[in-house]
Amino acid sequence: MLYGAGLPILFPVALAAIFFFYIVEKGMLAWSYKSPPSYDERLNNNVLALLTYAPLLFLAFGYWMFSSKQLLYNNVYSMVHSTDVYTTGHIYTEAFDADSYSANPSMPYLILFWLFLFGVILRGFIFKYVTYVFPILKIGDLEIDEDLDNYFNCIDDVDRNWSIKEEENARSVLNMKILDNETLE
Repeated sequence: MLYGAGLPILFPVALAAIFFFYIVEKGMLAWSYKSPPSYDERLNNNVLALLTYAPLLFLAFGYWMFSSKQLLYNNVYSMVHSTDVYTTGHIYTEAFDADSYSANPSMPYLILFWLFLFGVILRGFIFKYVTYVFPILKIGDLEIDEDLDNYFNCIDDVDRNWSIKEEENARSVLNMKILDNETLE
């Protein structure tokens, strides 16, 4: 998301990387992991919280790339003496100037950045009033307690015996444990 505006090839590369990661994880889950990783809702909530800032980074870096005078307009700023400070005419304070909102390729990125930034900062306040107006949108905390027993106590005898035989075969032939000793007992 950082460099996608200036290098759009990164989006298909990221898609391919995510696809291959998915395939590898499915294979590892099926053939290598002894037990599935213990994921819960905290991982999902943390990822969603972090991904809230991805559009902000995309828009900020997109604005920075598309407002570069050297990149788009090929302006070269030369130095007269070797001790001169190299200036590019591309500074962060331009985002606060009125000239930045003129008709140039970076203007939509800057406007959307400010909208998203205020949306992220004020999202609790906004969501509070949106759910007040539309109470159907309110999401409550659900506590799900299904009172389920251990997996091996829930399956029928045929499946349980099959799992035991599979574990015994894995330990004798492959010299590998799939289940813990107490789970096998």
